[in-house]
Amino acid sequence: MKNLNPKDFKKFFSTPVKVRCFNASFLLRSSIAKADVFLTYKKCQFEIYINKNKEIICGKEGIKIYSSEKRYKKYSEEFRKSVDYGNKIFVARFGKPIKKLTKKQFQEAFNYLQKFWYLYGMSEFPYQDMAYKKAEKENNKAMKRRLNLAGEYKFTARKLMNKFFFKKGVIENLVSYVSNNILESKNGADYLFIEELLKTFDGWRPNKKLMQERSKCYSATSINGELIIFSYKKAIKLNKEFTEYKDTNMIGGIVASPGRAIGRAIISPMLDDDKAIEKINKKMKKGDILIAETTSPDTLMLCNKAAAIVAEQSGLLSHAAVVSRERKIPCVIQVTNSTKIIKNGDLVEVDANKGIVRILDKKRRIATP
Repeated sequence: MKNLNPKDFKKFFSTPVKVRCFNASFLLRSSIAKADVFLTYKKCQFEIYINKNKEIICGKEGIKIYSSEKRYKKYSEEFRKSVDYGNKIFVARFGKPIKKLTKKQFQEAFNYLQKFWYLYGMSEFPYQDMAYKKAEKENNKAMKRRLNLAGEYKFTARKLMNKFFFKKGVIENLVSYVSNNILESKNGADYLFIEELLKTFDGWRPNKKLMQERSKCYSATSINGELIIFSYKKAIKLNKEFTEYKDTNMIGGIVASPGRAIGRAIISPMLDDDKAIEKINKKMKKGDILIAETTSPDTLMLCNKAAAIVAEQSGLLSHAAVVSRERKIPCVIQVTNSTKIIKNGDLVEVDANKGIVRILDKKRRIATP
């Protein structure tokens, strides 16, 4: 059994929605997993972390990809083919309730999602930030161009990914098929990992106690390519150790766009529903400070109102960073636990010259959108 130390890890992303073990199955095999990953889920809160020392493995591979026209072209073409297939064939096939599905077809669907996420992961900050810093330092225009192209195309891929992850999307349809047609139990397959899901087609049935425990909490890791699903007792312990945080009035992060702004905080966790995003938009006013898990084209309406953006995750070429630089507003990224520590209505100061976010007044707190 692996002994994991939270101090060795940094947050990759989190989301306050139900994340099925099916999702976790391909995240544990993704390109990000080269940095070793730990993921945990409890009470509709999903968190994924990467090893801070191992992140350099992704960074060095990113430099190889973005510094070479040949390597970048190969990666880009493969990514585009994956997205084209997803839009033209995969979503058309699984984007609505599924009537019939074989074990082979289910495995093929998983293989595609795993490959898509593997390629998508190479456009995330663990692969791009080191390359971006190198390109800036050397004023490597060709490298900058490749990074910008990858960043722009990521938004196209993100639209496809939403069709996978959002409510009533591809992943929900695939897992629901197993629940409704094989297990004959509503949501019965939500907490089965890929190997277990495949076994249900052969007559295997999950232990009810195990499913009840996982619905409350599950944790898993990939260390040097070894996948480990923790027992319920261990999962609870690790979840507590990784997700605990101290209340504070000042949080630090990485400067993505310089400047300084003061305003009312509006919290935007990573959501899987357009209606939920619209609720936040209705509460947000021009000049508010957007405190987001991350931003994307889906939340551009929020970014356009913001006097500054604070992101829990994101990299130097992320949507939050690029939009902030384009709009010339302050932006601090990788501000861990900012969406938890800061509350809606807090008066906050974003000092993106120093990479610091301060809570100036908590009296104005309002109900969560």
